[in-house]
Amino acid sequence: MATYNVTGPGGTAGHPSKLSAGIRTPYLVENTIDVSAVNGDSGAAQNDILQAIDVPAETLVMNVGLEVLTALSSSVTLDVGDGDTVDIYVDGDTNATGY
Repeated sequence: MATYNVTGPGGTAGHPSKLSAGIRTPYLVENTIDVSAVNGDSGAAQNDILQAIDVPAETLVMNVGLEVLTALSSSVTLDVGDGDTVDIYVDGDTNATGY
């Protein structure tokens, strides 16, 4: 099992939302990951972790989704979670339909 950071540019320092009158505005964060390009183009292996999005402290996550653009092998399942619970948002998606 390996962990790969595929978050792209950004980071967890501060919020990208505009602070107006003391109120933060909602914003969307998304990332497209080519699983076959992970690990020096060898692809991800069983139980690998792909860190996809940086989430700043004090962030309220309102929705999480997963869209599969190219199906992987039929034995692959996908979980989406956070640093505490690996499948809190998506548990065992077969990657054939996505969310």
